[in-house]
Amino acid sequence: MNTYLRAAALLLVLAAGAAWGQTAYPSKPIRFIVPFPPGGATDPVARMLGAELSKSLGQQIVVENRGGGGGTIGVDLGVRSAPDGYTIFLGSTGGVGINPVLMAKPLYDPVHDISAISMLALSPLLIVVPPASPIRSVQDMIAAAKARPESIAYGTAGSGTLHHLAAEMLQQRFDFKITHVPYKGSGPAATDLLGGQLPLAFLDVSSIGVHLRSGKARALVNTGAKRSAVVPDIPSMAEVGVPDFDAVGWFMLGAPANTPAEIIALLNRETVRILATPQMRQRFILSGIEAKSSTPAEAAAFIREELAKWTRVIRSAGITPG
Repeated sequence: MNTYLRAAALLLVLAAGAAWGQTAYPSKPIRFIVPFPPGGATDPVARMLGAELSKSLGQQIVVENRGGGGGTIGVDLGVRSAPDGYTIFLGSTGGVGINPVLMAKPLYDPVHDISAISMLALSPLLIVVPPASPIRSVQDMIAAAKARPESIAYGTAGSGTLHHLAAEMLQQRFDFKITHVPYKGSGPAATDLLGGQLPLAFLDVSSIGVHLRSGKARALVNTGAKRSAVVPDIPSMAEVGVPDFDAVGWFMLGAPANTPAEIIALLNRETVRILATPQMRQRFILSGIEAKSSTPAEAAAFIREELAKWTRVIRSAGITPG
């Protein structure tokens, strides 16, 4: 009997020791990789979320900017980190949904190399014209382009960007041609539109919003399937007679593949809670984006859908991976 008692006591001691050795997560600062330079439009998003996560988790969230490669350099650093919950990263339309398709040798596989935590935000894309333009609607634009193929130039933030591919998708849908003028960012494209050198542009709100409010530019449509809280007065594609068309910028929160499910669940729960607060939603809108949370499974499914969509557009446009 004493033997059994001694064995039981030993098991209790070992179990207590094991429990004592387990440290609650998180027990140290968490690195939050942002795949864009400091001061960009996405930086405030990460820092706002990081500050709130730091409060709720009781550990510092250290934002680390790693720009380059259209968002791929930072994501690559993130997916190659240890899957222990102490590295998270911001994924975007370009870095996760488009650029891996455009690269001949992708740095990572967004489907298999990322543990999706949650969607974070949607960023509306607008088709914009000068205020005096005779083009008053998407239908006007299509009709004018069909009447004079390739005579209408449109500006974007650059080749292979969401702005460019949204225009390609629209041309494929309605079988018309407009001439692409790629710029090095939305800012220069907006400048030429405002200066009268460009008749049409696909622009994000951060680059043109103030000029829309002042009447110096006019938006035909938000290229998303639904209206955006960021620009509630601008109709969606469905509302102007173009159903099943959705081209929006987006951001998501990810971690390296194989990060423990319980850590993903904790980070998801806190992220969803933070994004649901009125203060955070308003702060996002002021930054030109709309808060949008999800479950990890929903975020992973969204990534797969975006990759499939933009792969079709890229192949149909004859764009060769480089």
